[in-house]
Amino acid sequence: MSQLPAIGVDIGSKYMCFGIWEGGRGEILANEEGKRTTAAFDGEATTTYVVYVKALNKAVSTCKEILGSNDIHDEVVIGVPTHYNDSQRRTISYAIRGAGMKNEKMCAAPILAAIAYGLENKPAGTVIFIFHLGATTCTASLIRIQETICLDVSDRKIEDSVFEEVAAVADTRLGGDYFDERVVNHVIENLKNHNGVEICGNERALSRVKAAVEKAKRALSFSCKSEVVVDGVLDGKDLQMYITRSMFEELNKDLFLKCIDTVESCMEEAKLHKNDVDEVVVMGGSSRIPKLQELLANFFIGKSYVTQ
Repeated sequence: MSQLPAIGVDIGSKYMCFGIWEGGRGEILANEEGKRTTAAFDGEATTTYVVYVKALNKAVSTCKEILGSNDIHDEVVIGVPTHYNDSQRRTISYAIRGAGMKNEKMCAAPILAAIAYGLENKPAGTVIFIFHLGATTCTASLIRIQETICLDVSDRKIEDSVFEEVAAVADTRLGGDYFDERVVNHVIENLKNHNGVEICGNERALSRVKAAVEKAKRALSFSCKSEVVVDGVLDGKDLQMYITRSMFEELNKDLFLKCIDTVESCMEEAKLHKNDVDEVVVMGGSSRIPKLQELLANFFIGKSYVTQ
């Protein structure tokens, strides 16, 4: 690959992020709103192909704008969810070309995560468990470093690892959006019972409540309570109520346990015991939830543990 800046894109079920590899180092870039994640779906695209072309075009244009140059490499590294099938991956490949780029490498997200955290330097035989919890999907993956090979490149010796995906299990109806939904329903019920306000039929009001709930949920990862506030939610009435971390955990108790079920299913598919795991990586925005961190730490007690 030439010395021009290269683009990397991580495609998720709801969001994507992108970065630049330049001068021997990588950097995750913020979009025009200052955020490091960008919605991959804008509500206008009519096919998956068009969605990805739009998302990739957005990534390319934002990278060029931030770099202040049109000179970037026309090849791209794409990270895709491990549960994506051949048809979905082909659609992404077509979209890459539709965005005017070449597919340098498409790789399952768990393997890219292992590389990102430097675990490719572990010895052959190392077993790595990767838990990824995003907006709508919970994925548990087991990969093993098969071997470490030494490459001679430009009079230098570079060690590279070969990864084997041992097992992967995904629940595509489990993630942050479903946690939010439980809280939104609780807020709607509270509004109805205590304020006499019914917002179920009002899309604008619902959208504002959902946004406020998501913001409050994120705050609960760092504090014991947060406030859901929406001014003039309906008919001039304001919404203001506190959500505690314990309340949030109780509302989603069964969903958190389903996450651990996904972990156990992956171990069973691989026919491995948790004692066979050497390294654990926990990633995805929803994985920051303290209760999930606790459940995973208890499951993999005593293991080397890497989180975002």
